[in-house]
Amino acid sequence: MVLSSNYVRRLLTVTVLLCAGLGPQITQAQSAEPDPQTVIMISLDGFRYDYLELHQPKFLRQLSEKGIRANLTPVYPSKTFPNHLALATGLTPAGHGIVDNRFYDKHRDAFYSLGDGYEDSTWISGIPIWNLAEQQGLKVASYFWPESDARINGMTPTYFYRYSHNADPRARIEQIKQWLQQPDSSRPRLILSYFHQIDSAGHQFGPEHPATAAAVHYIDGLLEDLFAFIASQETAISLIIVSDHGMRATPGELAIAETELPAPDNWTRVRSSTRMMYTRVTDKGQTSADLIAQIRQHPLLNKGFSLVMPEQRQTLEDYVDGRAGDVLLDAIPPYTFSKNKREAGGIFGTHGYGNDPQMQGIFIAYGPSIVAKPTPAELSVTDVYPLIAELLELELPAYISDPMHWHELFQTVE
Repeated sequence: MVLSSNYVRRLLTVTVLLCAGLGPQITQAQSAEPDPQTVIMISLDGFRYDYLELHQPKFLRQLSEKGIRANLTPVYPSKTFPNHLALATGLTPAGHGIVDNRFYDKHRDAFYSLGDGYEDSTWISGIPIWNLAEQQGLKVASYFWPESDARINGMTPTYFYRYSHNADPRARIEQIKQWLQQPDSSRPRLILSYFHQIDSAGHQFGPEHPATAAAVHYIDGLLEDLFAFIASQETAISLIIVSDHGMRATPGELAIAETELPAPDNWTRVRSSTRMMYTRVTDKGQTSADLIAQIRQHPLLNKGFSLVMPEQRQTLEDYVDGRAGDVLLDAIPPYTFSKNKREAGGIFGTHGYGNDPQMQGIFIAYGPSIVAKPTPAELSVTDVYPLIAELLELELPAYISDPMHWHELFQTVE
């Protein structure tokens, strides 16, 4: 076998730490020039913070024990697109503009729905991590990360895929392997990917159901295969596993049908499983005071849902004028909002609540040249952006004023 000069140099200058069950961890000696990092960040949609214990995925448990682990606190609302954009930009929804998976913007007189940035990227503000890296000379690849196919700031990642819900999950792993094997001139230094299977099972069956456990174990096996490949590579690669939110079991009989709530003609309503956002679209007809008076008569007020008054609405981290709704109803867990009344006895799962510990996701990181310090019990999804930027030696945009740093979580092995 012919060894590359780069590999020989690394072989002579690094210290190899063998980590049981996870293969070699390679750390640079003080006299060596560190190899450029490649960062892979994978999102496991709906992976609740305690699934490692609840469902016992072998590989992810090993990875968390050898690297670092923290609970990942979502932004409000704890929905998929607001939190993936928070992970990608370091901004809350008030900053990046995606205030829910679906919402109405009265200034545009238009509705946003999942992935609409592909057709009109002006829905989104901030500088996504893939653009930040590309602007500073690095290539980026994304396989289904939400809104990474949108031409934000006039840019996309060098490599990206349009989202397809039914695409084979294994194809994502195989494509990541191929990207890692490309020549230096074309190989991405940042790779992002997204898996929905755990979230889908949690919604359909609830977080503790065997079907959700099966989805966790299936994805765990794919990640183990990817890690075995990463361990065989000569390049310095860090693997980061995140989730955008957790999942809560929701009994069917606690679903509040939208037909049970006011629907004035001069207002538009946008319902999610945990929120009902009302926006007044014409001055004729019912006022905010009229609508609020109706809502106050509902028997489940302050039991199944809370009424967020306009002055309080402006203090929440998803508030964007014109997009946040004029009147907001917030479900109180485990109550939900639904299109129709559900039969008693069924257990489902949902997310979107604020200040609910079960909405917390997971953060796991493992890579070369680092061992864990005592890790904070919780990180915010907005912390991940500056952490990746530091690993890739990227200059942060001015709007990140107080970033979390990797050196606060890791220490280099001397």
